[in-house]
Amino acid sequence: VQGAYEQAEDTRKLQVAQQAILMTPEFNTMGATLPNGPRETPLETPVTILSDYKAFVLIFMHGGADSFNMIVPMGCPLWGEYQTVRSGVALLESELLSFASNGQSCESFGLHRALPFVKQLYDGGEAAFVSNVGSLAEPTSAAEHRRGNTTKCKNLFSHWDQVVAAGTLQCQETNQNKGGAGGRIADALSARSLRASSFSMSGVETWPQGLKTDLKVVHASKGVPRLARHDQLKGVIDGIARTRHRNIYCDEYVKQFTA
Repeated sequence: VQGAYEQAEDTRKLQVAQQAILMTPEFNTMGATLPNGPRETPLETPVTILSDYKAFVLIFMHGGADSFNMIVPMGCPLWGEYQTVRSGVALLESELLSFASNGQSCESFGLHRALPFVKQLYDGGEAAFVSNVGSLAEPTSAAEHRRGNTTKCKNLFSHWDQVVAAGTLQCQETNQNKGGAGGRIADALSARSLRASSFSMSGVETWPQGLKTDLKVVHASKGVPRLARHDQLKGVIDGIARTRHRNIYCDEYVKQFTA
């Protein structure tokens, strides 16, 4: 903080010092910071450079989706059942984009007419539909579930816990500290000396968090905005990053701040 104050322009010394204070773990956490010496600089793992590129993109719809009107069975007895059960909200054939599917109980299905781009991807072999998906800790039948002689997901009928389970793919655990499924994939790729990164355009979410892979949050419209006057505050940032703390709140703050 003192260094930032001394290096700033005369008219901005106090402002720069205040900005530096706002970045410190002392300001952002509670308790004594308990400095514990310099932080070790992680060794860079050799990375295998590949010529191709692959991305795993997850669109997590927190608001949910009416999947029964997104993909509708057609040309089979399930079409009549759909019309009966959904009655007033059932879609007409003219409101659906029909596509064929082999090996299913119905020869064709209808995609909601608002999703022509999804049908185009499906027809081109670039998309697939996975239906009847839910959380299971192990293969379980309805009878086994009712008898209670099988491992069950934690808080199975809690919406919040099942949202977390969808992010971790470990419904038998309620601990989010084990990382999300996407972040663990990145961890596994990095362990094989492959370059892997994890990003979120929706703030800090469960799915992209790894145990070793740092999650990078990207603004939905501004990308990765740079810290204002970063060059002036670089000494402060480097000083914060170099120090370990026995106070776990401070130490975790520093890790996240410099990630």
